[in-house]
Amino acid sequence: MDNLVKAIHNWKIVKDKHTEWRETAEKCFKYYRGKQWTEKTKGILRTQGRPPLTFNKIKPVIRNISGWQRQNRQDLVVLPRRGGIQPIAEVLTEILKYHYDAALADWKISQMFQDGIIGGKGWLAIDINYESDPINGELFLRRENPLMVYEDPYSQNYDMSDAKYIFRTSWVDKEEQIGRAHV
Repeated sequence: MDNLVKAIHNWKIVKDKHTEWRETAEKCFKYYRGKQWTEKTKGILRTQGRPPLTFNKIKPVIRNISGWQRQNRQDLVVLPRRGGIQPIAEVLTEILKYHYDAALADWKISQMFQDGIIGGKGWLAIDINYESDPINGELFLRRENPLMVYEDPYSQNYDMSDAKYIFRTSWVDKEEQIGRAHV
């Protein structure tokens, strides 16, 4: 029970600390999608006989920057350490490139990058799936919705290596969860 109390306490802290960023990020994503009018404002404009026009000047800029990122990707290379063996580094490079291609990493990294330039944060989850290969597993990447990830607000390192926790929220089916509780 102590862990549950601690998790609830941390959740309240992280939710309070990220509220301002989350509201701004949601607004940024809406603007990117061209949804810059509230329903109330649209209604007022319609009653005045004026269409709620949107001139989305943000989207072309974001697409230009994300296009630059896609065209200037860096190639993955494993380099041997001083005194290391070059052929082993080359084999490791090929293994890394294989997993990178199999996980569609280029696409997912570009999605994460675009999330970052729109809302200020982008997330990738890296995991191993053991369903098709129960012994070795298969590496996969998943772009996380930045509005569904809550990181430790007191973390100082850019790579989050000093974060005590990261909450990743998701929608779950209530009936499915109730069924799991009874098993």
